[in-house]
Amino acid sequence: MKKFFVLLFLALCLIANVPKTKLASAKYTTYIYARVENSGVYLYKNTTPTPTNALFEIPQTYFVLILSNFDANFYKAQYRDVVGYVLKKEVVPVSETPKNPFLETVTFRVYSSDGTGIMSTPFDNKVEIGKVKELEDIDYYGTIIGTEEIEDRGFTWIYGKTNSGVMGYFYAGLCDKIEGYVENNETTTILKDAFKTENKDYLYNLVDISTGLKILLISLITIPAIALLVLLFVPFPKKQVEIIKKKNTIKKPKTFKQIQDYNDDLL
Repeated sequence: MKKFFVLLFLALCLIANVPKTKLASAKYTTYIYARVENSGVYLYKNTTPTPTNALFEIPQTYFVLILSNFDANFYKAQYRDVVGYVLKKEVVPVSETPKNPFLETVTFRVYSSDGTGIMSTPFDNKVEIGKVKELEDIDYYGTIIGTEEIEDRGFTWIYGKTNSGVMGYFYAGLCDKIEGYVENNETTTILKDAFKTENKDYLYNLVDISTGLKILLISLITIPAIALLVLLFVPFPKKQVEIIKKKNTIKKPKTFKQIQDYNDDLL
């Protein structure tokens, strides 16, 4: 019975640690990026392309990582560490893996206490989900059109990430002007027939567990299992077995003389 449970445990370990990318068709387990060549291209929360479902406008000339050929109209895609959906007709798959696929060098600041709230949405139904300090650098992701909070200061909101890791919206009318935006001038070529047929398989995700960590976790699970298997299936040496049997038949010693005789008997 013990042998059965050990074998079952080892089988479960092997199944649980099959890399996710093995589940996808071999021809699709590569990095495929798509370029944003025009303005007004949004990363959406779902496959309903309405303003309220948009997360933010993806910076023009940069890229998204395609995660799957989701359906006839959408790619499931990732921009930096945010996963969403992009309209296929608005992005161009490329043959190359860009050196700098995302805009990651731009920050902005809130200069008024009225704008330090981190909002869940740029629209009227917004909820404050955190706070940021005045003049604290905030990581810039993109912009979106929302509610005009202050008359004549515009409808633009900025999607950003604070030093504490909170992501949300900031009213641009109370923030610095975005500076340091440099277009991506990498040369790329169009990847024709990136997906000849619909394919919903998992491709790749930058947020996914790293290969090194996978190896570590597999080792931590499988090495003890193999050791247990060896203990159960590899017999003790004959001499050791005889000593153990003999030891169990000899009365335990109490005096020094008995201890000496006990050791002599074992040998």
